Parts: sequence; structure tokens; C-alpha cells
Amino acid sequence: MNVNTTDTGKIPNQKPGVSAAKSGHSRPNGAQPGTGSGLKRFWARLRGYKPVETRELAALADKLEQIDQLNEKINSIAVNMERMGIAEYVEMLHHPRRLLWANFLIGLARGFGMAVGFALLGALALYFLQQLVLLNMPLIGDFIADVVFLVQQQLQAR
Repeated sequence: MNVNTTDTGKIPNQKPGVSAAKSGHSRPNGAQPGTGSGLKRFWARLRGYKPVETRELAALADKLEQIDQLNEKINSIAVNMERMGIAEYVEMLHHPRRLLWANFLIGLARGFGMAVGFALLGALALYFLQQLVLLNMPLIGDFIADVVFLVQQQLQAR
């Protein structure tokens, strides 16, 4: 057992005729049970504390308010990320084959859509050009008639 001793070899505050080994008690700083030294130390430490000032409380309240605002922003960002499907996108990035296949299919769909759209717009443009020729406008009608004639020749040649 580790007991603090003075130079004389005696334990401080030891009762006469009783050794620390016999009594079974050894306390730091030589405190004996029932002396109240723990309570004295508590009150001594308590006297050293200063009350919290209202400015400090206001600063703490401001910090708590800022933390609450940050928490709300984080929650709103999390909800927006969930709506946008960020988790699915990140999951797709972890599987490159599936990502390449999806992008290939998307590219095919875009290409097919552009081809169909261009064909429809071209047919619509030719229809309006033919209608302009039928109106028999001077300079514009002759020019458009030549363009329509060339287009029809190209279509018949195929």
C-alpha cells in the first residue's frame, strides 16, 4: 500500500498508537475519514469560481442560435440531395459498366430523336416552300421553285 510519510517516518495526522496498515485507511494528503477535508476543499474551489456574466450568456445564446441555423441548413441540404437523387448517381458512379450502358442508350435515344425531328422539320419546310411557289410571287417564287425542283430530283434519284 502506498502511504505518504514525512521525514520522521510517521504518517501525517495519524492517531496515536494506530498505524495506517492496521487501520486500513490511507487517504491522499493525509486526510482521515470523518475530518471533512473533502468538503473544505469543495468550498475552497467553489469560492474560486466567478459567476457567468450576462455578456457571456448572450454570446453563448448567439452561438447556440447559429448552431441551430446551421443545423436547419444541413437538414434542408440533405432533403434537397434526397430529392435530386444524389445517392443513386453516386451508386451509378461505382458501377462503370452500368454507367456506360446507360449513357450509350441515352445517346441512341437523342440521336434517333434528332433524326426524326430534323426529318419532320425538313418536310414541313418543303411543304411551306411549295405553298409559296403556288402563290406565284415574283423573285421569291422563281428561286423557291428552283430549290424545290432540285430537292425533288435528288429524292427521285435515290
